Amino acid sequence: MVVAERWFSDATWMRHVANAQQGTLLVQGKRSYPFTLADGPKVKGSDVVKPDQWAWQPSLHAPGCRSVRLRAWSPTSGQVLLVLIDTPGEKPLSLISMSLAIQGTRLMQAWNQRQWIEQMFRLLKHL
Repeated sequence: MVVAERWFSDATWMRHVANAQQGTLLVQGKRSYPFTLADGPKVKGSDVVKPDQWAWQPSLHAPGCRSVRLRAWSPTSGQVLLVLIDTPGEKPLSLISMSLAIQGTRLMQAWNQRQWIEQMFRLLKHL
């Protein structure tokens, strides 16, 4: 699994990782991304992260955190999985994955590890 910031979310890279590497690229969603949800409505990334719209599930691994899994169609990436994460004290976050089978909690764990790895590289870079 490759985990990257939203600036790395190019549909070509997502397909390459899925096909050539037999993996998934997990990226943060952008507010401007258009999606068609599995149940029909068309939404933008900024509409997706509105906390009052979804049937949130509490996270078993992160107390106070809740998430939603949505299947959607992206004009650039095709079928994608949107995982919405709402953590107390933070803005809701959307993650995009082309792998529809990965558990939402696994994607959340990978995203949280990205933040620790980023901090470690920032420290090492200055040393």
